[in-house]
Amino acid sequence: MASLKTGSLFRLLGQLVLEDHSADKTMTTIAWYSQLQNDCKNVYSLDYGKAKGAIAEDLRNQELSYPIILSLSAPKGDCVARALECGSARNIRNALQVIRSDQVRNACLLELKTVGSSIQDWDHITELNNSRPKQPFFFLKPPSSILIPGQGPVLRPKGVSLHYEVELGLVMGKTVRDLDPEDHQGALDAIDSYVLAIDMTARNVQDEAKKKGLPWSIAKGFDTFLPISDRIPKSAIPDPHDAFLRLSVGDQLRQADSTGLMLFRIPRQLSDISRVMTLEPGDLILTGTPKGVGQVKPGDILRAAIEVNGKDIPEGKIEVEVKEREGPYEFKET
Repeated sequence: MASLKTGSLFRLLGQLVLEDHSADKTMTTIAWYSQLQNDCKNVYSLDYGKAKGAIAEDLRNQELSYPIILSLSAPKGDCVARALECGSARNIRNALQVIRSDQVRNACLLELKTVGSSIQDWDHITELNNSRPKQPFFFLKPPSSILIPGQGPVLRPKGVSLHYEVELGLVMGKTVRDLDPEDHQGALDAIDSYVLAIDMTARNVQDEAKKKGLPWSIAKGFDTFLPISDRIPKSAIPDPHDAFLRLSVGDQLRQADSTGLMLFRIPRQLSDISRVMTLEPGDLILTGTPKGVGQVKPGDILRAAIEVNGKDIPEGKIEVEVKEREGPYEFKET
């Protein structure tokens, strides 16, 4: 007999309260979705799941988390039922295929998105104390910020708190203007290739500009503030919403999440941008970063990679050192 683990009982109680409106709805909603995000992270953030062994442990212990419950009604749900009855390595492997299937994953994401949240970007927004935007927000980085492989280190200007953000980059192959956000195939057809990118940000410069209501292009636009990988053939990423990004500082993994959990999907991003400015062949679009953003200092080594179907893409690797920038510039708060 499978049992509901403590977190699942908490989620069930929270849902009952939500339906009955007998407690503070806002706090209950936050609690419900925090638990749900943790469940999904155990399943869909592969590095996190491996480190915790969480979902396999739940199956062995016959504990029902939200993705497991959904998977029981999915195609081949009997594989999950067998794993709950007998937690052999083979049964668990078969069950994980069902739990990580698109149907179960999409059902989990749909549940999360009913409150305008996503596993990946919601965490990043909250860690920066930002509110969730109602539409995609974009900024520009100058071509001089691009740092191609082997070109040298990332240079930190004096007085700057330097942060990293790993992202999937789209290299445009067609001219795009006023794209329909529902034209998914048109959006993907307009992409020529991909790159992995690290969007470097002078965080204290950005924070001061935001406080004063000023533009913050300077925070994104320093030389070397956009290390990129070699170009990744389009064929290597059949679905840009189904890749896995990783970034390490030294030997510490800092970011690890799926592109499938973007706050806004690629067609919507390209649509909103192309309604303002025409996209042209060769333009590079960064699509957003997962949680785990943090500070680096001179001497740190940044390593980033992208994988599809559990395998790293050879062209999608970045390794770059951070060094102090020489010269007259020094940021000082005013």
